[in-house]
Amino acid sequence: MTDEDHLKNIYRLYIYRRGARSAIIEREIGCEGIAQISQDDRYNEPHSYIALFQGSFSPLIVQLYQRLMRSMRGKQIEECADEFAGLSFFKATVMKALAYYQADHETQLAKFANKFDRLDEPSVRQKLYELAQAEPTRL
Repeated sequence: MTDEDHLKNIYRLYIYRRGARSAIIEREIGCEGIAQISQDDRYNEPHSYIALFQGSFSPLIVQLYQRLMRSMRGKQIEECADEFAGLSFFKATVMKALAYYQADHETQLAKFANKFDRLDEPSVRQKLYELAQAEPTRL
């Protein structure tokens, strides 16, 4: 499986479990709709996390995070719902990787997930939005 396949599997399971969809994520990974989840999808979930997060993070993860952050630049916060949905997916995915799959706690994405762990709170979204406006996105 490619990194894109692993990320599709994780994303589809996230949506299946009531996560918010992100058109940006779906476009970037070529995920056209959310098909029915199979036992194989559930079985392969740990393997997908290990492939993408064990040790250093996959470049695909880092690049998608950077695209989401850059996508907010120059927009009003009200126009960033899809970016916030995508970043919420990343936050949840990184937190799970940190908790269960020995992901590196010292990466910028790990720090992002810990710092912005309450993206459902308007004040936290505001801080993340301001960060996206003020800084070049780099990890």
